[in-house]
Amino acid sequence: TSSMLEDLALHVHSSRRKLASQRHTKSVSKLPRRRRIRPMREMRTEYSVASKDKPWLVEALVKDEELARKARKCVLDSLESIYNGEDVPSLGKAILSVRTLALLLHFVGIGSGSSFGSGSAFVQSSVDAIDILNGKFSGKTSDELRVLSICACLLACSKFPPIAEAKQMFLNSPTSAACSACLVGLLEPTGSETSNAFASRIVDCFASQDSTELYRLVVGSLTNAGGSDSVLTEADVDAFFNTCRWASAKVDSATTVDLRKQSMECVKVLNDGTRRGNISYPDLEKKVAQILDDAERCRFVVQGSGAAALMTNAVIATLSDEGSKLPLVLPLRLDGLAKKLSWKRSDLFETKTEASRCQFILQLLYSLLFLDQAPSSPFSIDPRSLPLAEAIMFCRESKSVGDESTFALHDLVAKLLPEALSLANPNEPDIVRMTGPSADPVAIAMVTDAINACKESGIDREAYGRRAELMFLKARADYPSADVDTSVSCALLSMKHLPSRAYTYTLLCKDPLLLLKCHLCVWKCNGLRRIVLSVLRRLLDANDYITLDEAPTDDIGYQLLAARNALVTRCLILAGSSNFQFDSEGTTKNEVPTRCPMTISLIRSMISSHRGVVAMLIKQGLSDRAVDWLVEIAPECLADAELLTGCLSERNNLTAAERMVTADASLRIAIAHGARDEAATQLLASSALNVLVSSFFLSLGPVGVPVNIIHEDDGHDVTQTCRRATFRMLSAMQSIHGERPALRNEARRALSKMANMCKSEGALGGVAGSVAMRRKTLLKEIWDAVVRASNSLGGLQS
Repeated sequence: TSSMLEDLALHVHSSRRKLASQRHTKSVSKLPRRRRIRPMREMRTEYSVASKDKPWLVEALVKDEELARKARKCVLDSLESIYNGEDVPSLGKAILSVRTLALLLHFVGIGSGSSFGSGSAFVQSSVDAIDILNGKFSGKTSDELRVLSICACLLACSKFPPIAEAKQMFLNSPTSAACSACLVGLLEPTGSETSNAFASRIVDCFASQDSTELYRLVVGSLTNAGGSDSVLTEADVDAFFNTCRWASAKVDSATTVDLRKQSMECVKVLNDGTRRGNISYPDLEKKVAQILDDAERCRFVVQGSGAAALMTNAVIATLSDEGSKLPLVLPLRLDGLAKKLSWKRSDLFETKTEASRCQFILQLLYSLLFLDQAPSSPFSIDPRSLPLAEAIMFCRESKSVGDESTFALHDLVAKLLPEALSLANPNEPDIVRMTGPSADPVAIAMVTDAINACKESGIDREAYGRRAELMFLKARADYPSADVDTSVSCALLSMKHLPSRAYTYTLLCKDPLLLLKCHLCVWKCNGLRRIVLSVLRRLLDANDYITLDEAPTDDIGYQLLAARNALVTRCLILAGSSNFQFDSEGTTKNEVPTRCPMTISLIRSMISSHRGVVAMLIKQGLSDRAVDWLVEIAPECLADAELLTGCLSERNNLTAAERMVTADASLRIAIAHGARDEAATQLLASSALNVLVSSFFLSLGPVGVPVNIIHEDDGHDVTQTCRRATFRMLSAMQSIHGERPALRNEARRALSKMANMCKSEGALGGVAGSVAMRRKTLLKEIWDAVVRASNSLGGLQS
C-alpha cells in the first residue's frame, strides 16, 4: 500500500509540477524519488485532510480522468493485497486503504466507462472488497474500520447513477445487489456500542429520508470533524436523497429496532431520535435517568459532544404534557452528592473521585437547565448553595469534561448566577483571594473558633484578629467560598449570651445588610473588619443579580440597589470617619481618621457603580467630619457634579439649612477633584458660591433678636447650621491651588460680594447692647475669614 500510494503522489507531481510549486510549498518534489513513505499514523492524517492540505492533489485527480482511474485501481489493488497477501491482515493498513477509497469516491467520483477502475465495475469491486475486508476483521473490534466502510459504501451508492439518479423505480443489477449486500452486512448489529450507534444514526437517516444529515454524517466521519465543511450542492442532495430511498427498502425493520436498542445509551442517537420523533418523551426520560444514576456513564457523556443537547431534551420532555413535571434530579439528591465529594482545591482532581465529579457536573447541568426553564417550580434547585465556582474550575482543567459541556455550564452560570464566575476566575481581583491551595489546609470550623476567640479576648485583640484573618484566607483557598462565607458570617453575627445564628448562604445573599449588625468589637478589630468587608462585597455582588431578577421592572430594581448602596455607604462613611469608635467617648476633633484600605475600596466601588449615591447622602445630611473624609478618599464624588448642581440651582424641597450644607460639600468636591472636569466643576462651584452669598443674612440671624429663633420642624437651629457651613466654605476656598483660573475667579467674585455685604451691614445702625456686640463680633469673624480666603487667592476682585 505504501509503495503504490507513493507512486501515485510522484506521478501527480511529475504531471503538475508548476501547479504544485504555486500552491503548496511543501510539495512532494522535496522527497527523494524512492523514499519510504512516512509512518502509518502520519500518512492517515495526511490523506484524511487531503482536500485542505493538498488541494493540488484533488485538482489533479479531478482534471485527469486517466490519472483518477489509475488511482482507483491502485486503491482496489491495495485492498485486495490486504486480505489475500497476508496471513494476519494489518488493521492499520485496512483503515488507511478504506479511508483513501472513501476520499476518492467523495472528491473524484467513480468515473465513467466499464474498465476495472471506473464506472459500475469499480463500484462493484469496491463494495465487494469492503465486504470481504470486514469479514476478515470480524473477530477484531474496529469501530473506525466499520464506520469508514459504511461511509465508503454509501458514497459509492451515491455516485452510482442507477441509485443516485433514479426517478421513481430503482433498476436491479449485479452492482446494485452487491451494494445492497455490503450495506446490509455492515449495518448488522455487533458487540461494539460506538459503531452500533453510528449505524443506528445512519438507519434513522434512511427512515426519515434526511439526506442533509446523512451527508453530514458520512463526510464528517471521513475528515474526523463530526460534520462537513463542504458546500452541499443540489446534486449532492438529490443523490443522497435517492440513496436514502433505496437503502430504506433494503434494511429491514428488525435490524433498525436491534440497532436502536443496542445504541440507546449513545448521546447522539438519543438526540437524533428525539429530534426525529423516533423516541418518545417517557422513553427519553427513562434513558436519561439511567445515565444520571451511573457515574461511569456520566463521565463518558460529559467527555463527548451532545451532553448539553441531551439534557435540554430531557428537561423539555419532563416539562411536556407527557412528562411528570418532576425533575430527574431532585435538589436533595444533588446537594447530597455535592456533600459526599471534597471540593478542596487540592482534592479537585483526584482520580478515584473523577467519575463522581463528572456525575455531579451532568446532574448540575440538568438541574440548571430545569431551573432556567421552570424557575417557579418548587422542585428547582437553589444554585447558590452548591460549589459552582469549584465545579467550573474542575470543568476547565479536567480532561474528563469536554469543551461542549464546559461551555454549556459556563453559559448557564453566567445567565443565572453571574457572580459565581468571579469566584471561579483564577485572576479574581479580590485581595483576600489566594491563587492556589495552601500548604497547611485549615478547616472551616477552625476559622469560626478563631473568630469567636478574638471576639471574647479582652486584650491583644488585634493579634487574635490577624490570626483569624490568616486562617480565613487559607480556608477560602481550599474550600468552596459559599461554605466559608456562610460559616464565618454566622460566627461574626453570634452573640456571647444568645444562641448561635443559623443563616443559609441564599438568605445572606438576599439580605447582605445583616452583616452590618455585627458587634462593635468586630468593627474595631482590623482583622475581623477585613473579613466582614470581604464577605459583604461578595454578598452585595450576588444581591445585585437577585434584586434585578426579582424586581417587577429594571427601573425598580436599580432604585432598590441605589437605596441599598446608599445605606451601606453611609454606614461605612460614618464608621470610617470616626475610626470605628461608636461609643460615647468617640474620637477627638483633631484626630485623623484611620484609612482602612478595604473600607475605602468598598465605598469607592459602590459610589462608582451607582450614580447619585453621593448626592443622596449629602442631601440626607452627613457630619462635617464624614463629608471631609468622603471628599478626601473618593474622587468618584465628582461624577455626581451634575446632580448636585441641579439640587443647588433648581427649586426643590431642600430647606435653607440643607441647601447650605449641600453647597459646602459641593464646593469641597469641586476644589478637591474638579481638575478632572473643569466644565462641570465651574458650574458646581458657581452654584455653591451663589448659595453661600444668598444665605449671608441667614448666617447672621435676625436684627435685634438676642437668640436664634429660626428653627426647623425637627428643632435644628437653621442659623447655626448656615453659620457653620459659611465658615467651612470660606475656609475651603483657602485650599484652591494650582492653575485653575476659572475656579479662582468664581471664588474671588463671591468673596467680593461677601466683603461688600459685611461693610454695608456694619455701617447700618441698630439696637445697642449685648445683641449688637454679638452681631458685630460675628460680622468681624466673617470679614476676617473673607480676607484670609481672598489673600490666599491673590486679593479681592475689583
